[in-house]
Amino acid sequence: MNSSDLPKSYGDASTLQDRHLLDSTGIFAGTSVMTLDGLLSVEYLSPGDRVVTRSGAVILREILSGRVCTETYAIRSDVLGLFDSEKEMALPADQKILIRDQLAKQLTGKNYALIPASQLAPLNGVTRRDAMPLQMYSLIFENDEICYAGGLELLCPANPKRSNSIALI
Repeated sequence: MNSSDLPKSYGDASTLQDRHLLDSTGIFAGTSVMTLDGLLSVEYLSPGDRVVTRSGAVILREILSGRVCTETYAIRSDVLGLFDSEKEMALPADQKILIRDQLAKQLTGKNYALIPASQLAPLNGVTRRDAMPLQMYSLIFENDEICYAGGLELLCPANPKRSNSIALI
């Protein structure tokens, strides 16, 4: 499946025949996303909304949703040195997070790095949780973007890889 096969407007991913629509990355229902209108729960976003990203305010092209059963990692906001954010953030194992400074140097030897949530597992304050059914949203922009969600900086790929997709339930 390629990006031209995807719906061009907000919709429930389960309406597509493939049923493997959502990439194994995304944002779970109830997570706050920074927009030009302030923090909004991901389920209230729609195409055309302006989401605050590291490259500025960017127009949301698509949002796909589906109920998935996937392994998650709960990350306390203080693990990444964040304040004024949600107390704990649940993420799919493959969701990439932007880390920087001392933590990035400790884990990767670089000043900045995008790493899957699962790679934070050895840290105190990160808990692996078994697969459970959750409502997940994939935010799709014109280009790859780092958005602010749940107090973390998360990668939202422009063209999610369908090879890593997970089945909808």
